Amino acid sequence: MSTSPNRPTTMTEVHARQSRMMTKEGMRRALAFQPQPTDVIITPYAKSGTTWVQQIVHGLRTRGNMNFDEITSVIPWLEMAYDLGMDVEQPQVGQPRAFKSHLRWELVPKGARYIYVIRDPKDVVVSMYHFMVGWWFEPASISLAVFAREQFLQPRSPMAYWAHIRSWWPHRHDPAVLFLCYEDMKHDLPLTVQRI
Repeated sequence: MSTSPNRPTTMTEVHARQSRMMTKEGMRRALAFQPQPTDVIITPYAKSGTTWVQQIVHGLRTRGNMNFDEITSVIPWLEMAYDLGMDVEQPQVGQPRAFKSHLRWELVPKGARYIYVIRDPKDVVVSMYHFMVGWWFEPASISLAVFAREQFLQPRSPMAYWAHIRSWWPHRHDPAVLFLCYEDMKHDLPLTVQRI
């Protein structure tokens, strides 16, 4: 089996590549962003329904206008906006303004309204693993078990699922936070849309 010299084959190499995904300046700007009180920041842990909620929010604020190539072009990702050449202060195609983030509570810019989605961790790690295979690392080079242990479960990693959940959980009843469950969204999408 030939491997691509550009794709990692170990979790150490994956982590090195991830560390270069966002520039320090891009992250600095994301953390310094000052949202308006009407802004909506969609900020679940990765692979927990972020894109799904972005689509719902954008559809609601534009009465169903889906005229875009990729959802990030109409709902900027705060941590990546600068690196993608996007100005988060530019007018958006609909109101309220909406943004994506995967930041933990202690880091996310304060003063907006937030949508957080929690999902069964088993499904999150499997979804993330399959998302990354062949793109972030060479297929068959890293097992799901190794990926889960070294990416998903590390307690001190900024990519750790439980640290993210722990940061948002105390805010689940805050008036500016809408806390959703992915499995409930699947079970009753009309109610989810109504809540959003």
